[in-house]
Amino acid sequence: TLPWRAMRSRCTSTTCAASWAAPRSRPCAGWATSCRRRSLHERAASSHERYDLLSHDPRNKDLLDGIGQTLLQLSQAIRLFAESLLTQIPYRHPVSLGWLLNVLQEKLAHSSSAENSPLSLLVTNLDHSHRSLCNLGDDTLRTIAPRLARDQRSLLQRFRDQLNWHHPRLRHAIRLSLCFLVGFGISEMFNLRKGEWIILTSLFVLQPNYSETRRRLYQRIIGTLTGVVGGILIVQLLPTTPGEVLFMLVSAFAFFFWLKKNYSISVVFITTFVLCAFNLVSDQGVTLMLPRITDTLIGSALAYLSVRLLWPDWQHKRLPLLLDSALRENAAYLKAIIEEYRRPPTADDFSYRVARRAAHRADNALVLAWQDMQLEPKRDRRMLEQSFRLTYLNHALLSYISAFGAHRQLNEGPDGGLPHQAAEVLQALERASLKPCQDEGCAEAMRVLVEALRRGAHEAPQSITRNQFTLLFNIADVTSQIMQLSSKVHSDGAAN
Repeated sequence: TLPWRAMRSRCTSTTCAASWAAPRSRPCAGWATSCRRRSLHERAASSHERYDLLSHDPRNKDLLDGIGQTLLQLSQAIRLFAESLLTQIPYRHPVSLGWLLNVLQEKLAHSSSAENSPLSLLVTNLDHSHRSLCNLGDDTLRTIAPRLARDQRSLLQRFRDQLNWHHPRLRHAIRLSLCFLVGFGISEMFNLRKGEWIILTSLFVLQPNYSETRRRLYQRIIGTLTGVVGGILIVQLLPTTPGEVLFMLVSAFAFFFWLKKNYSISVVFITTFVLCAFNLVSDQGVTLMLPRITDTLIGSALAYLSVRLLWPDWQHKRLPLLLDSALRENAAYLKAIIEEYRRPPTADDFSYRVARRAAHRADNALVLAWQDMQLEPKRDRRMLEQSFRLTYLNHALLSYISAFGAHRQLNEGPDGGLPHQAAEVLQALERASLKPCQDEGCAEAMRVLVEALRRGAHEAPQSITRNQFTLLFNIADVTSQIMQLSSKVHSDGAAN
């Protein structure tokens, strides 16, 4: 790792050098060990204020427009860096980004309340993202590879952990096996021509959950029908053997090209490939298209019935568990951030990164549950509105916690200048993750904490302390809303 002055000298861009030297761009102490850990992902996932409310203030209009342009420039810079990784071409940081940030800081400095402006933390966040990108392309600045989390379980232990009835992979394996058995029985009983296509269709259509199976079912049927109609028409236009060979090769290439991008389109081309292959081998490609449609419909029906009737895992049943897991991981993430505030920067932030990743994965699981719920049958689509609100609130909570972690450079003075209410916010979040707060005393204690943080955000003597209070207030306020809504969700879940 290089010291601060060495790192500043490494940035050869004129704009980057100007932004490093700007008096308002206060360097982060110990950049090589501390600022390096505040990743671009954490900064991008941060929310500092209700920006929709701030936009109503005419004084913020110019700043918000400039912030929007800065975000656009940052996204283009990240795209350029991604292209440099793919093409091995050295990354050149956009000059316009540094100038734009300097203008933003000038505008913020001349505002009537620069120190206490709700947008000051956001501009600081964008500035540090710009600094990270400015030096990201230099390999000499990445001399220490961070530790990565590894699964320490043996192969046998991982296999044993999946032999649990509550594990979705075991239930999916049983569904798939029964689907194969029934499909093979239908093929043998009715002596279907190419009956193995029933089993292949079931293999590709049947997914671990209902929503994915339903989506794949539509894609398979539509793709097969389109491929049959289009393939027959094209084969009639290309009656020669070289034409069919060329069409078969194009279909094979297109199938692999679209397989990971759009399954429905890939099914179209694999169907035309099968048509051309059988036409070339036995001149029966067109004749076999009717059995292919029939087998596809039978296999799709078996897959749908399997996931619909055999131990369906509806999302409204998983919602309370997913919510508890998300709150628990958010509490662990906030605890790791508070520990980072209270101790000096270290070279290894492994535990902090593990907690942050776990929180984002739990939030993603909650979002996917809400998305899958919208594709479930209407009579099993319960608590859809509550699911949306909880998903929205949990994502907002994670964004506020990320902002609290992204601004750890504010830790000055004893105990990192951290307000004592931070421990109370952590305790409230841990209580919410353990069991819903249903009694009036718990709700009153939460209201008192939120009000204390609100007063601290307006009355704290120093700007840094006010910023801390503002970030903690956002976390506590959303936590209070989640606690009120989660108690209702747990009650409805117990009733169902």
